[in-house]
Amino acid sequence: MDKGMRIAVFYDFLDQMGGGERMALQLCRHLNADLITTVVDKEKIRRMGFDDVKIISMPLPSGRALFKYPSVIARFALCDYSRQYDFFILAGRFTIFAAPRHKPNIYICADIAREFYDLRDFYNGRIGIALRPVHMLGAFLFGPTLQPFLKHVQEIVSISESNREKIKKYYGRDSVVVNPPVDCARNFCGENGGYWLSVNRFYPMKRIELQLEAFRQMPDKKLIVSGDYAEGDHSIGYMEKLQRLRPSNVEFRFADNQAELLALYAGCEGFVATSKEEAFGMAVVEAMASGKPVVAVNEGGFMETVLHGETGLLVNADPDEIA
Repeated sequence: MDKGMRIAVFYDFLDQMGGGERMALQLCRHLNADLITTVVDKEKIRRMGFDDVKIISMPLPSGRALFKYPSVIARFALCDYSRQYDFFILAGRFTIFAAPRHKPNIYICADIAREFYDLRDFYNGRIGIALRPVHMLGAFLFGPTLQPFLKHVQEIVSISESNREKIKKYYGRDSVVVNPPVDCARNFCGENGGYWLSVNRFYPMKRIELQLEAFRQMPDKKLIVSGDYAEGDHSIGYMEKLQRLRPSNVEFRFADNQAELLALYAGCEGFVATSKEEAFGMAVVEAMASGKPVVAVNEGGFMETVLHGETGLLVNADPDEIA
């Protein structure tokens, strides 16, 4: 790309800390691009160490779970930054809806909207009863609504082979695989702090309950689950469930900044990952970059990163096997 090219990166929302958010922010920093999004938590951006990135926010009328996704879709479908920029990177699941007005473009698919496709029933069984009819209606409408906008996406990049197959199956499009950037040079191996570590959003597809049940069987072991969630969406109900299930040897921790998270990686005895068919899994790579063995479920992107018997173990999604 030309150095003088004005680039914009679209991302769904920045109200939580996770791999997708860091990927979008790293792209902006590397390409000197602006990030266009909806909901922004500036404090979390600061804690991630990306307060130097220019962020343009399109506020939503409501951040509540019932209205958040439709509001985000409407914002991207109606916005027009075509005259301010020369090139557009769509880096969130719902940013596809910005494609018609914003060309030339490329869509970096970190994950399809799986709650409306292969994980529809999985999500429906784990959210509150009041939200289930809304979720099922959304799943019924999402695909047909998306397709006309998807036709305006010019190129698609997938972050893993596993994700590429899902893009082909559910979106009907080919894509090229480029793994997401992981700054392994920041990670280091420290002394064993006597705990295992898990880093993920507190969302149902992460299946953190499997970790809780595994460590319930091992009262002499300690697990720290470090993660984040956004206020106002369905993750709150899941977090409340996890709090009820949490055994005394498991601690939930919200890392205040990247330095604290890197220290957690450095001091853990090993790393646990249980996400359901994770598209890639940047946290697993960061754990291995810290010299730590990984116990991950034998699914999705983990199968492409963890070398079974060398850098970790791939097991079935079962508490007994994890233990």
